[in-house]
Amino acid sequence: MDRPVSSPNFNVRCHVIPNRWVTFFVLNTGDKALEWFHSVLCKDMTESQFYGDYIPTVLADFFASDDIDERDARLPVFVPYLQGSRCSLEQLTASFSGLDLETTRDKMLVGLIKGNASYHGQHLREVARLVALRPKVMTSGGAPGFTA
Repeated sequence: MDRPVSSPNFNVRCHVIPNRWVTFFVLNTGDKALEWFHSVLCKDMTESQFYGDYIPTVLADFFASDDIDERDARLPVFVPYLQGSRCSLEQLTASFSGLDLETTRDKMLVGLIKGNASYHGQHLREVARLVALRPKVMTSGGAPGFTA
């Protein structure tokens, strides 16, 4: 950004480029959530299988669905605070809700990814109310095996 903006929901730091600023909201568990999911629910897969085959296949299947809105509405909701939050004095924790007997690990995976993406979306909406965003937004971090 060309000027600093403030919010109780994110931090602002000066960029290495003069007269530029960066917002930092912290999703402490973006890739950690996927690592946790792999270690707990997908022990039967290697890391390469999980990131290289399983995730892309599950997402492709979800997005190829003719009834994507209905499938989306039945996804479990993931709240992404596995490591708490640096922006809250409360000890926030992660959770899944909306589980039922038809919930599969595939649905949980898509719900987890959607929960993380929704958290990013909240930050971008808040920043967009403060400054004009360009069509291209840069992000840092990321799960092993994923490239942007």
